[in-house]
Amino acid sequence: MTTSLEYNAHRSTFVWMDNPLERIYQLWPEIMEATKFNSIPHVVGEMKIQAKTITDIRMDVVLKENPDELVIVEDDMVYFMFPVEVTSGVEGLYLKLLSILR
Repeated sequence: MTTSLEYNAHRSTFVWMDNPLERIYQLWPEIMEATKFNSIPHVVGEMKIQAKTITDIRMDVVLKENPDELVIVEDDMVYFMFPVEVTSGVEGLYLKLLSILR
């Protein structure tokens, strides 16, 4: 099932073909498990953007000793890595994901 969500970042509207919250909810147990270790969970992923439409998003969880943030835009791809603030919950992770579209 395809879900279209619109996000307006500084007058630029992006449409999500797949609901990113579903993927975040799938990752959340892994993120919570990572907090048991003496490391910081980070989300690493990529988004494919075509004509203001995010057609594909892939995310995974990695552990790092220190918080690092990275965003690389290359042609129609956005590659990202950022630390997860567990106390902000799923919604905080979603807002962080939206912030990289600015």
